[in-house]
Amino acid sequence: MLRNNKGNMFILTIVLMALVIFIAMVVIEWQRTVTIADNFDLEMSRALKSSIDLSLKDEYRKDGESVMDCDKAKLEFYNYLYGYMKLDENLKYYESGKFIYSVNIKNVKFISDPPEIFIDGNINVAALFFSIINPAYEINFSKGVHNMRLD
Repeated sequence: MLRNNKGNMFILTIVLMALVIFIAMVVIEWQRTVTIADNFDLEMSRALKSSIDLSLKDEYRKDGESVMDCDKAKLEFYNYLYGYMKLDENLKYYESGKFIYSVNIKNVKFISDPPEIFIDGNINVAALFFSIINPAYEINFSKGVHNMRLD
């Protein structure tokens, strides 16, 4: 009952290394997606807040009211998306010519008095390693911002 076990450790080592590499790829993919989603959330908050701040009507402040020009707020919001966030006309972001994510805005609501903006939609983050299995990860978002500044 003698067996030739020569080479079994080599195969086991290769299998373990492949498993470690696969787990590392999953962790890297997850961390990259979470980082992109967090950065997008931060930038979207900035876009909403700055569009409110830039579109407040100053003539109402002396009476203690906070009123926003909704058309200007919409213009400032999309200017932020195209300018600061560097999204193209289809709301897609590219870095060094490579697609990173796209934004799908489902609903945007601008309210003038009190100044509020509500937005919901999703972002589709391009997969880094597993693009054959899943070309993009969809992450939903919903944000709301209001301003009661009277000074």
